[in-house]
Amino acid sequence: MVGVVIHSRTSANPPTPLSQVRSRLPAKLGGSHHERRVAAIGMKLFDLLAPRHGLSKKYRHLLHLAALIHDAGRVYGSEGHEHSGAAMVLADRSLPLSPRQRRAIAYLVRYHRGGVPQLLSEQQILQVGDRHQKLRILLAILRASDALDSRRLRPKAIIIKRTAKKIRITCLVRDELSKAKRRLGGCNKFTLLESEFALRVRLRIKREPTTVARS
Repeated sequence: MVGVVIHSRTSANPPTPLSQVRSRLPAKLGGSHHERRVAAIGMKLFDLLAPRHGLSKKYRHLLHLAALIHDAGRVYGSEGHEHSGAAMVLADRSLPLSPRQRRAIAYLVRYHRGGVPQLLSEQQILQVGDRHQKLRILLAILRASDALDSRRLRPKAIIIKRTAKKIRITCLVRDELSKAKRRLGGCNKFTLLESEFALRVRLRIKREPTTVARS
């Protein structure tokens, strides 16, 4: 048995069971602009935080793959797509992954939104020896990257600066600030990043400066 994906919250539309999901992920990874942007942000964050996490390139590759397919479960609808997406990863055989890599990506997809179990025994995908603590670091980066982009609103620029105690993130947008603040940085998606890296995250959303044309 490759793993069990259990829905942890009450919903009128429960997730699609593992036995009913399609066995293949999309032929083109990063099928949406949002997924590709999240992957790009994730790579920048991974590299910026490398002195603190010390993870190797193989973990960078896992993060990149997970970011490109983190929303694959949306083919079954937005509600509970983290569950169906993880089930798709576990059932898929089109990607040349080892069983451990497959579980790692399924874990990242499953918990890219919603609550995150603290202990290995509290989740149903990873097994003993699957580097749970290192994958929590990747998950922290993935959740933060996902929070900095939206399917309905794309920041024109994201400026990230790291100090000894803080990560300062500035999103420049062209949309109304109230709309941008609703779309970006929500759902406590920076909490895991703060706890795993012992850094405070400070997010600012600002209007992109307008360029005045010279006469």
